[in-house]
Parts: sequence; structure tokens; C-alpha cells
Amino acid sequence: MVNQTNTIETSVIIPSYKSSHTIGLCLKSVLTQNTEKKYEVILVDSTPEESVADIANEYKNITFIRSKIRLYAGQARNEGIKIAKGKIIAFTDADCIVDSDWVQNIWLSFKKNSDYMAIGGAVCLDENANDIEFVEYMVTFSELMPSMPFGNIRSGCPTANVAYRREVFDDIGMFPETDFLSEERIFNEWVIKKYSSFLFDNAIKVIHQHRNNWTHFLRRQYINGIGFALSRENYGLPGKYLCRYLFFLIPFASIYKKMKRVYLYSRKDLPRFARNLHIALLGAFVFAAGHFSFYFLRLKGNNSYGK
Repeated sequence: MVNQTNTIETSVIIPSYKSSHTIGLCLKSVLTQNTEKKYEVILVDSTPEESVADIANEYKNITFIRSKIRLYAGQARNEGIKIAKGKIIAFTDADCIVDSDWVQNIWLSFKKNSDYMAIGGAVCLDENANDIEFVEYMVTFSELMPSMPFGNIRSGCPTANVAYRREVFDDIGMFPETDFLSEERIFNEWVIKKYSSFLFDNAIKVIHQHRNNWTHFLRRQYINGIGFALSRENYGLPGKYLCRYLFFLIPFASIYKKMKRVYLYSRKDLPRFARNLHIALLGAFVFAAGHFSFYFLRLKGNNSYGK
């Protein structure tokens, strides 16, 4: 239940854009948590139609911010942060379903691991996922499988399942308001540079609802490739020159890393990953094409696809 004690311990912020097909399940999961700690839910939406607003208005225990102008994910999160009251600021995405103990486990993890300013959790695969959804999960979230070990994570965790102490935003500032899905990668690099650590706690779980057709999967890989290059070229993330001049190695290096991780930590999924290697390779080449387009076609301006 939401708001059971006097002090708000956790603020949950959800950015949304054209998410009417997933936001209902997301909100239901966030609002039915097994915790005695008080938390608030802030939904920030910039969908031009009324579809998300109609769903949000069915829930009384949320703060709903609706923007008339298109907000990219970083911008939407920042709007939520501005009004958040919690000591812990947690994030998930509109296409995620959080575990029933998600809020409680975030609070417990910060209590037990008091030295950490940022903690992320596992992203799980829907058991009914088709092959395209399975491949997208493996190429995007294999580092965050629930079978991965608890401990420090080198690159941080995406905003599908992550939380920060409020002081992080006082020390570092807000998310960069960029596009091409790179804002969380950049912000996490700032966090790691400032605090030298970022915890992965596999007890904190969400299920991500993945893209289940070729068009959406490949489009997202292309945009991710642009964001990967943008974050290194414009924001100084490590590996800029390597990525600039050896981008043609990205597909092979990427698939090797994913297969090795699956072999070491989720061996039961290795046969399925091998059977669908052609999908993963195609996605990796499209990712590299997005990477190439940033450097050599000089893509600029806003991303019309967004998050």
C-alpha cells in the first residue's frame, strides 16, 4: 500500500510517452507493494493523446504530471525529481512490471549497504517471451540477469530498475536532457566518477516488456547505437577513440561478451541464444550502423523515436 507512515522514504518516478499499452500493468505493480514504508509514485507523461491520462486517472495514489510538450526520458525524470519528497529516488520505466517487494527491497538494500549512493537491480525476462523479445533481453540486459552475482557493477544500472539517495542529485545535478537514449548511461558515469561505486542487488527485480517484432527491435538497436556514440563523443565517456575508429568490431565484440556472460551465469539459456544468434547478430550490426551514422553522417537534433 502507498503512504503508510508519516515520512516518505522512497519516491518512485516513471517517465512515460505513448505507453498506454504497458503503463496500466506498471502502475498496478508499483501501487501494490508489500511494504510498511511510505512511498510516493510520480508519473510524468508527455503523450499527445489522452490514452495515458485516462489510465493514470484511474489511480488516486499517484502524482500525475502531464506535459503538453514532448519530454525525453531525462527531461521527464528531472520533472519528477523536482517535486519528489523521498530520501531515496527510485526509477522504473513505463514498460516494466516491478516485483511485489521492489520498494521494500530497495529500502533494505540502502539500509544494509550504507556506503553506496546508487543501487540497481535485476531485469527479468517474461517467461512467455518470443524469440525476438528473448534476444533483445540478452543483448540489452544480460549484465542485469537475476543470476548475475551481487556486488559492484562497473557501468551502473539502467533506469528500468535503479535508485539513488537524494544527495546524489544535490551533488551531481539532474539527468542530462539529451536524446538517443543516452541520458542514463551518462548520468551513471557521473555517479561512478563521483562516488567510485554502484551496487547491483539481484533481490531488487523488475520484468521488462520487450519489443516483440522486428521493426521495433531493430529501430531500438539503431537508436541505441547512436546513443552509445553520442555519450562518448559529446560527454566524454570512456572509449571514445576506440569506438570512433574501430566501430566495425562492435558486432563481434558485443555478441562475444553476451554469449560469454550467458555461458557463465545463465547456461540454461545458451541453447536458445545460439539458435537465435542470427537475430542477435543482425541487431548488433544495426547497432553498429547507428554508431556509424553518428560519426560519419553527423546526425544532430532530436530523436523522434525517444523513450
